Amino acid sequence: MVLGKRGKHPKRETWIWGNPALPPHAGAEVDLDLENPSGETIALEIKRTLSPKLTPGFVESMRTLQATKECFIVPQDETFPLSESVTAISLPDYLAQLP
Repeated sequence: MVLGKRGKHPKRETWIWGNPALPPHAGAEVDLDLENPSGETIALEIKRTLSPKLTPGFVESMRTLQATKECFIVPQDETFPLSESVTAISLPDYLAQLP
């Protein structure tokens, strides 16, 4: 569900997407919530930092969405675990693993 549009930069637009399963402004949010053809829910968080950290809001989002896979998309070529269920991975590597 599109919650709105923000940003006035002339060359790009920023859209805010919301999920009715998550309470608004409760700190629980995820950048991208996908469902693959087999029905798995994938929670993606996109970070520019080279040292990403799990936030309580992301953990709550994973729980609320009942995500079966969780990834942080990061700007580096290395893939590494952030927790038992969350992996940090580059966008090209993430796209290469898609069926």
